[in-house]
Amino acid sequence: INAEYMGGIEWREYDVRCVGIAPGPISGTEGMSRLASKEALKNVSMGTVEDIGNAALFLASDAARYITSTTVVVDGGQWHGVDEKFRNGKAAVKELSRRSRRTTPSSKL
Repeated sequence: INAEYMGGIEWREYDVRCVGIAPGPISGTEGMSRLASKEALKNVSMGTVEDIGNAALFLASDAARYITSTTVVVDGGQWHGVDEKFRNGKAAVKELSRRSRRTTPSSKL
């Protein structure tokens, strides 16, 4: 994130924009297969490689000509729904997996 910020400042005079992409969980990638099993991930909303590609295409287009010195988070809003202590990917997946295994106690009435 700091590289995008500093790059945007230093290269602005040359009309060079510096923007990073921070992807959320992306299905079918090696990173996600290393984080957890398919069973643990079945209830986790994941993006596609096309979602990341579309963000890159947008950032490379004239429509994003005024965007620089930032990182675009492409995660379907998941970053906002994770507690601070679970902001690293592996812990978040484990917690989501743990939460999905919870069952509601049956009524004894």
